[in-house]
Amino acid sequence: MMEYQMNELAKRVELSKDTIRYYIKIGLLTPKHNPDNGYKLFNDKDAQRLHFICKAKYLGFTLKEIKQIFFECEQGHDPCPMVREFLQRHIETNNKHLQELISLQARMETAREQWQKMPDSQAKSAEYCAMIESVVNKSIAIDYANQIIEHNFPVGFVNKQNFSTSNQEAK
Repeated sequence: MMEYQMNELAKRVELSKDTIRYYIKIGLLTPKHNPDNGYKLFNDKDAQRLHFICKAKYLGFTLKEIKQIFFECEQGHDPCPMVREFLQRHIETNNKHLQELISLQARMETAREQWQKMPDSQAKSAEYCAMIESVVNKSIAIDYANQIIEHNFPVGFVNKQNFSTSNQEAK
């Protein structure tokens, strides 16, 4: 089995030495040490592990989750059921964030439309910007948001019922 020093491994897996050092620090890698000079020595298995880490991060897994996956493997357990659970949780979180971003985008676009008709104003004692102060409540974009959901997004991308509920809570 080939052994590599940090520089060689970093080039081979296309990661920075700092990243590899960090992975060592948090326990994702445990290299051997050369007894003669104390340098860390890595092997092909370490390179494979780093490639796995990169693929898992690409899919949105956290370093903590990756560490749990490695732990399950080291214990002789199949990590796939846990990986599916992690992925499902990430998908649900992402969908929630997407809905929040869509709602924000709709509010911003509606405000932009309304503000194009408004004149600029000078700040007065209690007034900073009349355009922002003209926003009556957080649900300024409900009609526009519903229009986006009904006409522009693929089926399953955004749940209209959930989106409408979150907008009504904002009132």
